[in-house]
Amino acid sequence: MGQRNEKSSMYLYEASATQTINTTNVYHAITGLLEGSVNGATSYKASLSGSISLTANNGGVLRCTDVGHGLDTGDYITLNGMGDAAHNGITRVTVIDTDVFDCDDIAYSSSADTGSWQRGASMTINYGYGGIYNISFSITGSVGAANKNIKVEAYKNITPLDEFAIERLFGNTGYGNAGSTGVALLTSGDVLWLASENTTDAADWTIRHANINISK
Repeated sequence: MGQRNEKSSMYLYEASATQTINTTNVYHAITGLLEGSVNGATSYKASLSGSISLTANNGGVLRCTDVGHGLDTGDYITLNGMGDAAHNGITRVTVIDTDVFDCDDIAYSSSADTGSWQRGASMTINYGYGGIYNISFSITGSVGAANKNIKVEAYKNITPLDEFAIERLFGNTGYGNAGSTGVALLTSGDVLWLASENTTDAADWTIRHANINISK
């Protein structure tokens, strides 16, 4: 594969993309990022979110009900705002039907639980394009009140890329910016996405501009 083709990006421009925070110190997939320059290396998938109305035990795995959820088997999502804190987390999903999915990486803890989930906008590495990639991202955002600490991290499937984590304390309600760059091994089928958490409380925050770029 020619090196010139192995680049992709997602972005937001002059947006007001609210990042809902349901639980303090728990990652929520970043939603709303748009497809940017994609020329062969990756396949873009738009973000999605929903509400869990019921949980059940499927042989020790958390099973969730959300009517018309729209997920596909193999998607990666974040669960948060769950009544049982043990059900908050990051997981690959297996779709049972249009209303039910299993959380492959979250153990069942209690039934009759409710909460929220998010599938972040993502880039999946296409067949034949695996390798060492430079990854960089930048985000400009704001919060509704002063002194809120926002942390953002890149994920490969369910694995956090800790070397890409960034954190910013918003001292006021104006825009603030943070970014990161580094390298990672991405193989065919790997899904790259971003997640954020509010380590101060459960207040939402808003993205104004954002970009994530990968190049080999």
